[in-house]
Amino acid sequence: VLITDLYFLQNDLYKIFADMNIEALTITESDMLHMLCPSSNSPFRYLNFLKNDLTDLLFQKCDKLIRLETLILQKNKFESLSKVSSMTSYMKSLKYLDMSNNLLSHDAADGQCQWAESLTELDLSSNQLMDAVFECLPVNIEKLDLQNNQINSVARGTAELKSLKELNLASNRLADLPGCSGFPSLEFLNIEMNSILTPSADFFQSCPRVRELQAGHNPF
Repeated sequence: VLITDLYFLQNDLYKIFADMNIEALTITESDMLHMLCPSSNSPFRYLNFLKNDLTDLLFQKCDKLIRLETLILQKNKFESLSKVSSMTSYMKSLKYLDMSNNLLSHDAADGQCQWAESLTELDLSSNQLMDAVFECLPVNIEKLDLQNNQINSVARGTAELKSLKELNLASNRLADLPGCSGFPSLEFLNIEMNSILTPSADFFQSCPRVRELQAGHNPF
């Protein structure tokens, strides 16, 4: 769907889309401000709202998207990572979430995060996230993209992500190679384009499962 005319009663159109009896819906580049929660349990498995004007108000306390597996919200106007997490907490089947190219940040004062337990792949690249992001991540995540944020360090003890296999921290502000004390299953790590001067002994001792390390474009 491509919406070209915005002079209409917004809720009327959003209700039509929200209650469609289909498995996949894409509405992109349409300046869409909001989407209603379906009025009954929805058959949606795939939703793509790339490049709209959606905000943190989307799908809050919406418990009708129980079959949704893939949600793409890239290039919108989301700001709060904790609100995004609470949005997913009602999506019992969600596996993949793309929140890249938004305005997301997270502060310890934002409170506890509640993610969908089914979520295994999360793209948070190109946001405004800092070190506190590691206090607000899905516990069962396997693939995590934090490329192009403002992360200075991966603090020990902040996250216990036992299933994490792939971590992308390229284009951040890291001065040290992060260890794997919170990521015992990590196999792939990308730390390209950071500010790392020297490899750390802790990395090699605490990351026995890492098979691939991409670390180019650092001032070694």
